[in-house]
Amino acid sequence: MSAAKYTQARINPYNPNQYLEPPGYKKDCYNLALELSFEYLGPPGDIVAPSVSAVNEKGEKFPAMGHINTSSSSKGLEWLITLARDNPDKRALKGGEKFGDDAPITFYIADIPLTSTDIKVVFADVPPIPVKPTQLK
Repeated sequence: MSAAKYTQARINPYNPNQYLEPPGYKKDCYNLALELSFEYLGPPGDIVAPSVSAVNEKGEKFPAMGHINTSSSSKGLEWLITLARDNPDKRALKGGEKFGDDAPITFYIADIPLTSTDIKVVFADVPPIPVKPTQLK
């Protein structure tokens, strides 16, 4: 996993009317771009899209947006986009499916206060993972 923060989204060099990342809207906040690759290790069944969020040192939770970027050829990535919904989609998984194994999947988390110093990523039922975001280039 890697993490990068940004306060202003980059302009798409091929289309100046589009951004490469979701733009930030709140003053004194930043967005977090998380690159993840993961494998489903649970039992077979209809599995809800995993939750992704960040938590700061105050315990404030920042959920992922329903927006992902990837050049991965993994199948079923549209299922992951539903993670931001109140009722995320389910997908039949057998166990052992890999997502983003050939290219990471980028998830976006918005509106983290610039004053936040200790950020942890919470992914599904994995214990919180501390991250030190770099500046997005």
